[in-house]
Amino acid sequence: MRDWLVLPHRMTFEQMLAEASRKANVREAEITGPRRDKRVSWPRQDLMLVLFERGLSYCEIGRLFNRTHASAMHGVAEAALRRSQPATKPPRAPRRAPQPVKRMRRSRLVVAALPPDPHAAFAAALRGARF
Repeated sequence: MRDWLVLPHRMTFEQMLAEASRKANVREAEITGPRRDKRVSWPRQDLMLVLFERGLSYCEIGRLFNRTHASAMHGVAEAALRRSQPATKPPRAPRRAPQPVKRMRRSRLVVAALPPDPHAAFAAALRGARF
């Protein structure tokens, strides 16, 4: 958790924004602006989380940062994930298995050959089915 997330409860948004920009070493206009690089977006998302924890709705948070409520929801979720996990790269997702290539030909569904899989019986049934 970043040290600037611990803010006194009686602060206005402008005071919180000033403190966050000072700690993150970015300008206030960058935090509320359109930039999306990590240097600017992480402090913005952390500040969104603080505002959400203080009872502001996603729409209100979005208006403060000139964004939509969906962007505020994403920012709060990302900051919450970073708070609960160490700041490391996330593991890569496993590669998905190749999907069968399907095309219609003379009222028959043709399924391309795939490596053996647990659904081979279903694929074989599809090859012989008439539609």
